[in-house]
Amino acid sequence: MAILVKGHSVSFDLPTLEIDARKEHGMMHDPTGRMWKKTSILVGPYWRSKEEADGDGHMRDYFGSSHLIRVGDAKLPPKGLERWRFIGDVEKIWYTRTGKKYGGKRFQHGFNKSLLGRLVKGKGRARLYQLGEWYRLELPRNAVADGRGFVFP
Repeated sequence: MAILVKGHSVSFDLPTLEIDARKEHGMMHDPTGRMWKKTSILVGPYWRSKEEADGDGHMRDYFGSSHLIRVGDAKLPPKGLERWRFIGDVEKIWYTRTGKKYGGKRFQHGFNKSLLGRLVKGKGRARLYQLGEWYRLELPRNAVADGRGFVFP
């Protein structure tokens, strides 16, 4: 299993601020939680090779069964939040999705937008942090991000 680069051109809308990450930086996620917390989304630099890799179920579900999976690497930042600077609560994320399934399409996800979702699952916050050129979106522990994209909150 690996951390997936799920998109590019990521932007965050906060109540009084809009932040655009560098367009070439990837939106990374580990849906298993083995390498990085599965309720944490990283946006930062990575390197992609021409070497192909076998995709697992998470990759095929997100990117599509015909998407060519490539090996890549990133020098990941520290996992502990001690060195990260808190920026604020995120109201909406924008990103261009990677893959054959919905690749190239621009998506947005508003956090805590559904009254029913807040009533059933609670109001979890999406909190944004920064460390150097890295951004880190911390979602509540009951968050769902899968092959459909951001599902909850």
